[in-house]
Amino acid sequence: MVVVSEEAEVVQRIFRLYVEGASPKSICHHLNEAGVPAPRDTARGPSALLGSTDRGSGILRNPIYVGLIVWNKNRMVCDPQTGKRLSRPNPRSELMSAEVQDIGIIEPERFDIEPERFDAAQRELDRRSRQVAG
Repeated sequence: MVVVSEEAEVVQRIFRLYVEGASPKSICHHLNEAGVPAPRDTARGPSALLGSTDRGSGILRNPIYVGLIVWNKNRMVCDPQTGKRLSRPNPRSELMSAEVQDIGIIEPERFDIEPERFDAAQRELDRRSRQVAG
């Protein structure tokens, strides 16, 4: 894995805007209007930023940006009625991880970002999800 500076700057901007209070929808609108390319050559959508809490997916939930690779997040099961493979999240106790400091982009030494930005984004995700639920 190699950090691509241009892509790292976009991720940092997403974290910065979110922690400063911008909604995922407004962040996506801002990036799309500015012509910032999305990974799959389509317009960005809020679900790409938020992902799934259960799966730990989405840019704002992905610990790879602080240099932590997590795997064994999901397992595949077979639906007995259709025979199709289905992805199911594994329990947190079964997750495996490794620190890889060279790929962390939310760190002060490499990109002039406060090291707490990822943690601040996680707290903000929790706070906003409680507001919606309650």
